[in-house]
This record gives sequence, structure tokens and C-alpha cells, in this order.
Amino acid sequence: MSNFDQAHHLRKLSKKLPAGIFLKHGRKRTPPRIVSVVSGRGGVGKSFLALNIACLWSLKGKKILLVDADYTMGHLDYLLGLNPNYTIQHLIEGKSDFNSTVLNSPWGLKLIPGMSGVNGNPNLPVHFSQDIVNDLSMHDDWADVLLCDTTSGVSAPTVDIVSNSDELLLVTTPESGSVMDMYGMIKFLYQKLGGKMPRMRLVVNRVASRRDGRRVAASLRGVMGRFLGKGIHCIGSIPVDPEIDQASRKHVPFIRHAPTNQASRAIEEIALILLNEWSDPLSKATLDD
Repeated sequence: MSNFDQAHHLRKLSKKLPAGIFLKHGRKRTPPRIVSVVSGRGGVGKSFLALNIACLWSLKGKKILLVDADYTMGHLDYLLGLNPNYTIQHLIEGKSDFNSTVLNSPWGLKLIPGMSGVNGNPNLPVHFSQDIVNDLSMHDDWADVLLCDTTSGVSAPTVDIVSNSDELLLVTTPESGSVMDMYGMIKFLYQKLGGKMPRMRLVVNRVASRRDGRRVAASLRGVMGRFLGKGIHCIGSIPVDPEIDQASRKHVPFIRHAPTNQASRAIEEIALILLNEWSDPLSKATLDD
């Protein structure tokens, strides 16, 4: 089946569902804050950050719906040790509903699993990603935060999700290629979204020291200021830790595997900074520096 025929088939499926792809009923309270985690390339720890921040927010009493919106290599279910029967792809194709797809994790958060390599199809119909975010955010009254782990790099689905987000967490590493890919991603998003760009917050992963993180942030800020006339605020850096791989193999979030390690404390600091900003009206109005 060609991409055009498949897109036409999926649009027909969506028309049979009430008020969107899988919207079940109207939300009665304030919609959740939509936060998307993005990166300029793969392998920088984007999913690692999304999972651990979601876990920390859950431990702090927030109700978190973690959406694995990586349409090529989603693996948050693996990191949590879960075995899904349905994924976000089944939702898109109308082969499952919200209640059948969402998974309850042992760590208090809920997960919409992502597509997995061979079965994933990045050639999605136009604006389906935006429809997914809209419908999930209004599905019921449960979540306080809808946290989306997006596909790395530039893609139409990621742009759709970003355009419907309240906040972006940008993840890079100190490696120069990663920083430049991050700049390319930001430039692309500004070209596509212009004044509708959500607020950005930068996290530098796998640093040797805090000074290393500040250096990377200053470098990216300088390039953005020179070529885009924009700034960005770095809310933290996460040090390299060999136990991160061990946590992944054990299917345990790193902050629960090694809660006293420096990397866990750095993640907690980042998570709390965001929570404090959201609860403070003055912080909400603060411009990126």
C-alpha cells in the first residue's frame, strides 16, 4: 500500500471515532500541561531524561501521562520493564482505544507505549501527531502533565507535537556535533512555528562537570543569539554515570536505582526547577535569557 493510500485509509478510520482519534469524553478540569522532550540527534539521553523526570514528578504527587511519541524507535516500555499489547500506532490505526493502550507502571506514572523499529511507520498522515496530543490531553480528568518523548531530529510528527506543547525540554551532550544538531533543530522549529514557539529549557546530559554544562549552554546561546536573535535558558546538566546502563538493564528508572548519585540529584534539581516555575506566576512570564 502506498503512503498516500495508507494516509487515506487512516483518515477514514479517524472519521468513525467521536470528536477525534480516541477522545472518549470531555475533560472537566484544567487541561494538563504538555511538555515535549526533543533533541537534535539520537543517543543523547532524551528518553532517559523523559522517563526519570516523569518518575520524579510522579513521586512529588503529580499525575503523569508519559507518551512515547517516538515513531521510529520507541522503547520507554522496555526501560520500565513493561510488555504492551498495544502501542501508539494501534491508537492511530484505530485498532485500540485509550484504556486498552495505556499502561500503569510500578513507579506511579502511566505510559502510552511507542512504536518499535520494524513495526513503526514514520510516514504518518498530516497533523496526526497534533491530533494525538490534543485528544490525549482532553481524554479524561486524570493527568496533571502530559510528557511527550518525541522522535529525535527534524520530523513532521515532532513539529506537530511541539506546536501543541506548553514547554520544550531540549537535550544535548557536550559533543560538538550534538550541540550543532541541537541548534539546527531549534532553527528549524523557529522557521516552522515562528511566534508560536513554546518556551524552551535546555538540559546538557553526560557532562564531566557543571562547568562543562555551562560552557555548552553558553556556546549554544551564542550561536542562537548571533544567527537567530534568540536566547535559551539552561536549567541544569547531568553528569556521566556508569550505573545508568545498569538501571536500563534492570528496567528500573535511574533515580530509583541510584537515588543518591550525583546524576539523580541533578535530574531532581531540574524537575523541581520546572515545578517551581509552573507554580510561580512571575516565573511563567520570564523570558528566555
